Amino acid sequence: MVGLNSVPRAIDVLFRKLIQEILPNWMEHQPEHLRKLTIFRNYIPHLGRFTLNVLQGRARILRASAVFAAMMKGQVDRVTLHQTMGVSMHTIVKLELLLSADMHRSLDPELVERRNAHILGKNDD
Repeated sequence: MVGLNSVPRAIDVLFRKLIQEILPNWMEHQPEHLRKLTIFRNYIPHLGRFTLNVLQGRARILRASAVFAAMMKGQVDRVTLHQTMGVSMHTIVKLELLLSADMHRSLDPELVERRNAHILGKNDD
C-alpha cells in the first residue's frame, strides 16, 4: 500500500490486519488496484450518518484538539506532526501560538510572581 511504511509500527500492524480482512493476499495485487481500496467503508457503512451522529459537524475541532493534545504531551517536532498526523504547517504554527499561551497558564503561580518581581526589578537579591 502506498505510504504504509510511513506510519508508526503499531498503526502499520493495525492497518495490515484491517486490509487483510477486506482483501486477502492484498500484497499480491497491483498498486493501481490498491489505490481504489477503502478500509473504513466496511466498518462504517454510512459515513454521512457517522459524521453527523458522532462528530456532529465538529471534525475540524476534534482533529485540532488531538494535534494540540499531542503537542502538549511533548510532540512538538513539526515534521513529525506533519508526517504522522497529516496536519499542515500552517495549522501547526497556529497551534504553537496557543501552545505557548497555554504553557504560561500551567506555570506555578509562585514562579510567575518571582519572575514578575525579577522583571520589575523588585528582587530581594
